[in-house]
Amino acid sequence: MESIKQLNTFGIDCQAEHLHEIAHQDDFRKLTSNRDRLFILGGGSNVLFVDEVTPDILLVNNKGISYVEQGDHVLVTAQAGIIWHELVVNTLEQGFSGLENLALIPGKVGAAPIQNIGAYGVELRDRFVSLTAYHFESKSFVEFKPSECQFGYRDSFFKTDEGREYCIWDVTLKLDKIFRPTLSYSGLTDLANHKNISANLVFETVCHLRRSKLPDPAVTGNAGSFFKNPVVNIAQYDRLKHEFPRVVAYPFENNWKLAAGWLIEQAGLKGYRQGDAGIHDKQALVLVNHANASGRQLVEMAKYAQASVLEKFAVKLEPEVNLISAKGRVNLDDI
Repeated sequence: MESIKQLNTFGIDCQAEHLHEIAHQDDFRKLTSNRDRLFILGGGSNVLFVDEVTPDILLVNNKGISYVEQGDHVLVTAQAGIIWHELVVNTLEQGFSGLENLALIPGKVGAAPIQNIGAYGVELRDRFVSLTAYHFESKSFVEFKPSECQFGYRDSFFKTDEGREYCIWDVTLKLDKIFRPTLSYSGLTDLANHKNISANLVFETVCHLRRSKLPDPAVTGNAGSFFKNPVVNIAQYDRLKHEFPRVVAYPFENNWKLAAGWLIEQAGLKGYRQGDAGIHDKQALVLVNHANASGRQLVEMAKYAQASVLEKFAVKLEPEVNLISAKGRVNLDDI
């Protein structure tokens, strides 16, 4: 048994019977755990281990970044084991833009397509070209184009049962040589009037915004945003707007996306705590482990927040974080 407390940003003290590390493609052939007993762990920043024992763990630690220029654009291919924020920094150092809005998102490159990560008006799919993934059943590497990834809001093909038969090896993105800012999201709109707007300025602003709202997992265990921002139809939004005129929401694909953090805060839970499990006092969308909370205690906190929001707003929150029991993935409703 091996402790993986240092491998998950919640800092949950749990044990894995087997821990496998993959750094080269040939390493897949050496795996001794069956796929149905194996959980692929990236940076551990979007996962909550529910039990004291975990499935067997697979760590993908391949490293490398390469660039191919194409006119006004450049293709960057990053291996799955690269820390996502390090990729963002590297692209800016090379003079290429497009990922600056996605600065400081925790985790590794390999997890980015699974979650279709997004922040401040940009999603991974906006820059995505292709990825390579290992298929456990056929023991071969397969290329995926955008349509095959089935990207959605914090969703992709790789979250399906079929998609989990793959392990992402590298990701290719299309970036710009000529800076074209995306400043539509709250916190960035004022930059449009800046005389010296640049990708680095957007990057620095995003980093400041994230650090001002989100706790450092090295200090306080957390996995960033715990819940997805719920999407409601126009009728639901009109009802909420009538009853709660200050509701925070944004247009989203002919619907409305509600700010889950605002909902939790309005339910009176910002800064709420039960033992070492709590809700962050600066951003209610973040669940925190103040010291030695167990996975089960954090699950109870999540369910309490979910129930409170449902009672007040008739809106059900769904976790963005992956919940992993001793037997594998599990839904919040089933715990």
